[in-house]
Amino acid sequence: MDTTDLSGYLTKQLEARTADSGRRIKTTAETMRTVAEQLRSDSNTAVAADLAERGADLVDRVGTYIEETPLDRMMADAEALSRRQPWIVAGAGIAAGILASRLLKSTAARRQTPTDFT
Repeated sequence: MDTTDLSGYLTKQLEARTADSGRRIKTTAETMRTVAEQLRSDSNTAVAADLAERGADLVDRVGTYIEETPLDRMMADAEALSRRQPWIVAGAGIAAGILASRLLKSTAARRQTPTDFT
């Protein structure tokens, strides 16, 4: 298998997994809409229902974008965003780094905890 075939194969695999992720995100949006409908049944939670509905709309748009947009277009959009709003990209990178370090720290702590077999 030459590099062109491998690149095409990997691209197809990544696009399939991205589309699957988009569908899962859209399923989450539907769940949020169900929660919003349940919240609407009580007049005291109408504001929360509106927020849940708006959040569901946003999550649904993100899911649709991820499901339907080709990878090269996503990369071009990411590059354009990083040129227009570099601080957003830097902040997202810092947040991802902090999240990754916390995850590694918590898993390392679990591995080092001695197990008592008595």
